[in-house]
Amino acid sequence: MLGIPAILLGTCVIGGVFAVQNSKNARENELNLLAKAGLPRDYNEVKHTPDPEKDAGALLEQFEAARRAAEKTDASRKLAADRTGDVELRRSYLRENEKLIQLQEQILAKPELATLTDPSKGTALLFPQLTPSKNTTRLALTQAELLAADGKPSEAIHKLTSAVKFASVVNTDSTLITELVSIAMRAMTHRTAMLIFAEHSERADVRMAMDKYIKAAVPNVDMRRGLSSEVALAIASEESMRSGKLSLASLTGTASENDEGNSNVRTIEKIITLPGVREMLFTRLYRHYRHMYESIPADRQKQRERIAAAQAADTEVDGMNRTTDFMVQMFTPLFKQAFQAEAKTIAEWRSLNAILVAAEIKAKTGRYPAKLPISGPESIDPFTDKPLFYKATDNSVKVYSVGADGNDNGDLLFRPTKGSSPEYDSGYGIPYTVPKRS
Repeated sequence: MLGIPAILLGTCVIGGVFAVQNSKNARENELNLLAKAGLPRDYNEVKHTPDPEKDAGALLEQFEAARRAAEKTDASRKLAADRTGDVELRRSYLRENEKLIQLQEQILAKPELATLTDPSKGTALLFPQLTPSKNTTRLALTQAELLAADGKPSEAIHKLTSAVKFASVVNTDSTLITELVSIAMRAMTHRTAMLIFAEHSERADVRMAMDKYIKAAVPNVDMRRGLSSEVALAIASEESMRSGKLSLASLTGTASENDEGNSNVRTIEKIITLPGVREMLFTRLYRHYRHMYESIPADRQKQRERIAAAQAADTEVDGMNRTTDFMVQMFTPLFKQAFQAEAKTIAEWRSLNAILVAAEIKAKTGRYPAKLPISGPESIDPFTDKPLFYKATDNSVKVYSVGADGNDNGDLLFRPTKGSSPEYDSGYGIPYTVPKRS
């Protein structure tokens, strides 16, 4: 005769088997719903990483090793702290980083760039690639500044185009964070391009080089493609967590053992191991992704018009406060940030183009045009769907967007490098004013 404990144990085992089976069935149903919505069922359905043997993956590994070594050099530390634009300091920086420059040129010679992603690392894999991308941009900017200082502004602008190319190939990995990095790199090169151009706008060869640069620097975010990649990445992360290959602490970047956030992460890790909790989490996540995917239009221009939908999505995620919702917030990309980042770069790109046209007119007539010299879609502020602001005198010109706050702030064009200051507009002017540092 079986004892009561044995009966209870057997009941629990049978119940557990049914619970696991139901969990698997629920998960399969969710994956099928993803597929019906046009989203990937697994990470491998999105081609994140080309073959490193055929593309630039191995070179990027070398670049990252060289970058880490370069960060320890005196010239790199001094350059990071420099606020004067010291030309000799930039020459020293390039001399100490010849290896980086060689690797940069080899990477840019590849038809595609293989970003070093690994589905076993979850979303934490996204962030290491940002530093080498930005360091490559810093190299190009430094080289461009030196070329300009040596009286070669046309060659300097051509050098900036290589940084834009690097930003474009970074988008081989189509996750939203990578696309945002690409946009940020374009914006960085815009600033330097405007500085060079403003000082030499009277030269025809510089205007021609600037025209080629602008054509190469068009920002472009495909939200639906990015969302598909985010879904696949979330699935890969969940699988890694399920198998024990990835911890929530490493996924969130929590490091300190004494950190309160780390303690909270450990608590949540324990909670999401309970039967049904993780399945509940990804059920909510998948439903949210499906909803967003279906609400974002396929047409890229219409995507840019859907900032309101992106804001609503972010508000929805921010309003979540349950344990499983913490994970949904962590996995869900910041659509509002993505749209606004692209809109800001589009506005600056269009402002550059308008100033280029104005400078061409001044070269022919001796004065800047009285009105915005371009029309059509390229004259529109993406934040307002109205024409960009334009101000011109005999010796100066400004073209700018109102920016994310939607207000004309009196053509105060440059945001401080620290803090959040919505009272600044986004654009360019001749003469160029170097952004103030707070």
